[in-house]
Amino acid sequence: MKRHCFWRSLLLLCCFFLPALASAAPLELKTSVSDDPVVPGQGFFYRIMATNTNPEGGAPLENVTITLIVPDYTVARWYGDFVTGAGVSTSHREPGELLTLTVSTLAPGESREVQIPMVVTADIALSSLPQTLAARFEGTYTGGGQALADEEISIVAVKPLDIQLSATPSPLTPSGELTYTLTFGNAGTQAVSNADLTLQLPSGVTVLDSSGGNQVGNSIVWSIAQLNSGTSDRRQVKVKDTLGGISRVLQAQAEIDDQSGAGPDARASLLTPIRANLPLHLTLAISDDPVRRSQQYFYRLTATNTNPVSGAPLENVVVRLIVPDYTVARWYGDFVTGADVSTSHREPGELLTLTVGTLAPGMSKEVQIPASVGDDVPFGRLVTARFEGNYDTHTGERAIAADTIAVEQTKPLDINLNANPAPITPSDQFAYSLVYGNTGSSAVNGSLELTLPDRVQVLDSDGGVQTGNTLVWEAIGPLGFGRGTRREILLQDTSGISSRQLQAEARLINSASLKSWSARSVSATSIQTALPLSLETNISKDPLVHGDSFDYTLTVTNTNPVSGAPLENVVVRLIVPDYTVARWYGDFVTGADVSTSHREPGELLTLTVGTLAPGESREVKIPMELRDDVTSGTLFDARFFGYASFPDGTVAPQVTSTVTALIGEYAVAVPTYDLTVTKIGTGEGTVSSNPAGINCGSDCTENYPEGTSVTLTATPDSSFVFAGWSGACSGSGTCVVTMDAAKNVTATFALENSDPATTLITHYYVSILEREPEEEGLAFWKDQIAEKQAKDEDVKPVFRAMAAFFFFSEEYIGRNTTNIQFLTNLYLTFFQREPDDEGLEFWLVKLVGGMSRNQAMQGFLFSPEFTSFMEDLGF
Repeated sequence: MKRHCFWRSLLLLCCFFLPALASAAPLELKTSVSDDPVVPGQGFFYRIMATNTNPEGGAPLENVTITLIVPDYTVARWYGDFVTGAGVSTSHREPGELLTLTVSTLAPGESREVQIPMVVTADIALSSLPQTLAARFEGTYTGGGQALADEEISIVAVKPLDIQLSATPSPLTPSGELTYTLTFGNAGTQAVSNADLTLQLPSGVTVLDSSGGNQVGNSIVWSIAQLNSGTSDRRQVKVKDTLGGISRVLQAQAEIDDQSGAGPDARASLLTPIRANLPLHLTLAISDDPVRRSQQYFYRLTATNTNPVSGAPLENVVVRLIVPDYTVARWYGDFVTGADVSTSHREPGELLTLTVGTLAPGMSKEVQIPASVGDDVPFGRLVTARFEGNYDTHTGERAIAADTIAVEQTKPLDINLNANPAPITPSDQFAYSLVYGNTGSSAVNGSLELTLPDRVQVLDSDGGVQTGNTLVWEAIGPLGFGRGTRREILLQDTSGISSRQLQAEARLINSASLKSWSARSVSATSIQTALPLSLETNISKDPLVHGDSFDYTLTVTNTNPVSGAPLENVVVRLIVPDYTVARWYGDFVTGADVSTSHREPGELLTLTVGTLAPGESREVKIPMELRDDVTSGTLFDARFFGYASFPDGTVAPQVTSTVTALIGEYAVAVPTYDLTVTKIGTGEGTVSSNPAGINCGSDCTENYPEGTSVTLTATPDSSFVFAGWSGACSGSGTCVVTMDAAKNVTATFALENSDPATTLITHYYVSILEREPEEEGLAFWKDQIAEKQAKDEDVKPVFRAMAAFFFFSEEYIGRNTTNIQFLTNLYLTFFQREPDDEGLEFWLVKLVGGMSRNQAMQGFLFSPEFTSFMEDLGF
């Protein structure tokens, strides 16, 4: 398989970077493929981008068609409306049959992508593999020539490594910024070490953030130290378009190679068109990643009309998804339009069509799709959902939103991120609710990151430290089994404009894991000008225990003033969360006859609120029951959608309200303390820690939770030796520190065969004068010590004289140290540690009371602690 991949990759690389030959034909075809190689029975996608390269003012291309003779060993499924937006028509084509795709008219500079779901036949003899799949696409138009594009992939028996590539936003505006996301997984039985991950970039872009990758020409390369069996990871790269023109398509490719043979193990390619103005914008948020087999999760898609208030509405907005492999999607039509409930299931490869309807200028609508993966998905496999949006009068590029999740065997950490209220109005305040829990069998130490949308101000970070647009909580543990933590982050929109989408991502990092993240959750909301319907939700108990009964209480309000309009046909809907059962009494809203209804996880509960007069509120209570077999530490959220209309039939903006609950216990906040390592001496080396955090080197301070046992290990560089610890540790073995307060540890490195006198003299220079000794000074003090030793006399007076000389030198006095700084220098010099609170207070009182600094120094020079330290060194 690797030999086939190598030559195919070489061919693709050449095509990727060589400029296209000049052609008189204005029709250009480019291809990409979602997966290469593929295995028997696997689904994958061909994506073909047709572009009219004529300049603005040039001729349109009419009756554009693309044809494909279906390759051997495959079946093509084609949905006609993915090109034209017309009614759904499903077509199958067998190997050797002709598939004709009607693209219709392309205006000058316009592109249109056609996506073809393919399935590899499952009955291929494994002994015949690998096989090459060669696909040739032919494009034609009225009165014109021919455009050709070829795509080759391999069919193999097994595919341990998987990779997916997505980009946001798509299309890209000229000179805009684009983020590529590479997700990779190991579905094999063995861990993979030292794999190369590569992103081949399109021409005409500059890299803004390589996510730690090394740029080599037009590629970004990462070395993946280890990817365990059944796990996944991801990297993101941000680039900026530098050419600024339209009629261009950016082509990128991601590869992963375990370096065990020729060529990459897996690749995926991607096409992103550049378009000056597409008012329809899609944002995709995923509730959970990774997921377990059979777990329910949600795709939350927000469609926005970005036209200004004075601009045009977008009518007959439609969003489509071809359901990915291993996945079943459940769809409730009324989650877009507020119309009658219609429930639909879609299997892998089937088309799901979401009728969004009309979007007024600046308006957004959110669509929530519950999905689940099968119970036989290989661990480490990736699932990519790609939504395409279009509307009436638009025949060009579709709005694209895509993301990838992984299926993993275990998920010890869980995290949920939600925004309230949602949407918001321009310049409004809002909060992110961030809850995380531990369902694993052991305590976890790690960190938490929250990437914020642009143009927001953090008003309250709840302990997070902001760096750029990211909030970081460095220490989140130890977080025991069944325990969780909640963070509430208050923000304010600073843009002051509507029709904007706010997307944030929260990530948990487990210090004991090799992955760059362990769990993530994405939230998306929008900014709209007027929100007459308000929806607020509360939960009666949080946290919950197994088998609990609890209530959701909803307050639904018409925020219009008394002189404003009533809201009619007010409806609230909920897709029942995992692990729960909802019991609903209809008369709790309308006062009509009692009707009791049960709803199971994944089912839709519809609450008919009726009409709300201006300023009127109505409260709805929903009794809920929690299963008694849920693992402690698990999270679940309830997301309520509110709909209403005005008396003239105009639809009011949709609103949402989300509540997340923990099953288990919230962790009590644990104090944290700094551990600081200082390196001194004439040698060089590195100090590292377990748990991770210190690599000194460059990172010499780390914050640890109270009670953490930290083991420090000193590793000297070549030609140097480790001379020993001081401060919170002593001796020359490993140093174990229990973090019950801030601790300081000094590591001394020396030249091989260096004497203790040189090491200690260097320590005095560094601790008092904060510099290495000059050659002349080092020789002088070594001679003084040698004279004493030759006469078999005590050398401690030499060090006392040295200390007095340094402390009262012009160099030290010129630093104008405070009493606290002076006392700290004394402690570091003579005791090799930071001052304790009691001792510092004692000496400060003495100095303030009139004791001279010389007298204070004498107290240290003749102390039992200093004498014992000198004797341990052999002096």
